[in-house]
Amino acid sequence: MPSGGTDGRSGAAIAQEANRFNETVAATVTRVTTSMWFLYGLVCFVGLWMNFAPGLGLDHAPSYPVMLYWVNLFQAVMLPVLAVGQSVLSRASDARQRHEAEVVDRLDHLTRRILKLEEENSALRQMRHRHHEELLGHIHALSTQVQGLQGADPGGAGAAPGPRVEP
Repeated sequence: MPSGGTDGRSGAAIAQEANRFNETVAATVTRVTTSMWFLYGLVCFVGLWMNFAPGLGLDHAPSYPVMLYWVNLFQAVMLPVLAVGQSVLSRASDARQRHEAEVVDRLDHLTRRILKLEEENSALRQMRHRHHEELLGHIHALSTQVQGLQGADPGGAGAAPGPRVEP
């Protein structure tokens, strides 16, 4: 018989799922209640309640001590939720920052590698250009030698010399 829940999950898995749920709720409440739109809505609600409830003849018209009680109660309830939410959001921000730092490090490594490859490529191009110039010089020298040999050849344009007969 499995320990923990009735669906076969262990106690640690259930606790982890509950913790994840609590953190999600705390982060969501923190995002909502720390926005300026929440503050605007709260101010409008309290202002409307304080100004229009007595004129409408409502029995639950607020008095200042009652308002103070509700504000203090709201603060007392929200303080631990906001603290947990800030902790969760801070951990998420730290994880995002670590990931971004790793990405920047990888990009830095790749950039350095690209620069090194570009330097090697430039050196190879210079070497190729130098060898090309040397090859052209050798071709020119050979061409000059061939032309010199052809000019000294009495038999014509590059004809092979025949046997020499002496009288």
